[in-house]
Amino acid sequence: MKKTLSLLLLMILIFGVVGVQNTVEATTVPAVFKQKFPREQVDQIKNVDLDNDRKNETIILSKQGNLFIIKNKNVQWMARQIISEEDFPPPQILTFKPSKNEVHVVAMYYYGPSNTQAYVYRLSKGKAKNVLNIMGDQAVKISGSNIIQKWKKYRDGGGWDMVVTTYSWNTKQLKYVSKGIKP
Repeated sequence: MKKTLSLLLLMILIFGVVGVQNTVEATTVPAVFKQKFPREQVDQIKNVDLDNDRKNETIILSKQGNLFIIKNKNVQWMARQIISEEDFPPPQILTFKPSKNEVHVVAMYYYGPSNTQAYVYRLSKGKAKNVLNIMGDQAVKISGSNIIQKWKKYRDGGGWDMVVTTYSWNTKQLKYVSKGIKP
């Protein structure tokens, strides 16, 4: 038991000193971003090809809650206040493929009592465009090529039922369409 406890404490100490997921080395942050936004502290960074031009764009989430995209030497602000409340998981930026030729960026953050807010962006003609903005008072998840929103539908007599809405990308309309009951 003492060995297990000692090992656990040693691991906590190592991860506390070295740092985990939310640290970003200064060398990975593009110089154009540092020059344009010197006060922004980088929390998360992702490099991904969003527009199928075989060149990665850089997505940055700052500790101040601002979301940026860098394409070539252009820095574009996408969203602000991507900040989770205390005692909730930290915000995150994800990328996923809703269809064969599309890659989208999802910024998610969490707040009480159990809400998840998600902003979804797509890159078109070099500009980031918000294509979906949803809140799930139970959860928002990515499942394969779909975005799942779980929320409470309140009954007239009291109580509530869990309802699921599924959003899928329509390549002809260039927007998300929903299946299920919308909030």
